[in-house]
Amino acid sequence: MHQCDESLFPIVFVFVAGRLDEDSILEVVKSVDAGLRRAHANDSQCFQFVNAMHVEGVTPLARKAVAEWENSVEEEVFGRLAARIVLSDSIVVRGAITAISWFSQRMKMAQSCKDFDEGLNALRERMVAAGQTLTPERADALRQMNADAEAAHVAGGVKTG
Repeated sequence: MHQCDESLFPIVFVFVAGRLDEDSILEVVKSVDAGLRRAHANDSQCFQFVNAMHVEGVTPLARKAVAEWENSVEEEVFGRLAARIVLSDSIVVRGAITAISWFSQRMKMAQSCKDFDEGLNALRERMVAAGQTLTPERADALRQMNADAEAAHVAGGVKTG
């Protein structure tokens, strides 16, 4: 299951669950790419908020697809990504994201968080650092979007787009 939503732009919300294969990752990448290109066109920043709490694995082809996409995006477009907040309850995943962010120029904006509230605080801090404000209304809308995605996941529904 995956869901991508740009309706809170400059925040791009991504919910991923289950085993991520190349097809699902390419759909996610398509939305993330659209958010970055929109930010570039608007001379603004983009903030990704990724709920990966229910990911059960990522296939090698999916990992390759993400790496190929990230390496193919023009620097001036990719540079619009001011934050990539990733929620994961796995200390191993959070540690890997932190380590990669130290060594990869393209992942320097990544931050892992253990739950939604910590992620929301990190998003708020990153937005302030970029000269933007996470309004209470937008924070509430993000919280609701996340709750809806969680409910769809629990119900076994697949919601994409």
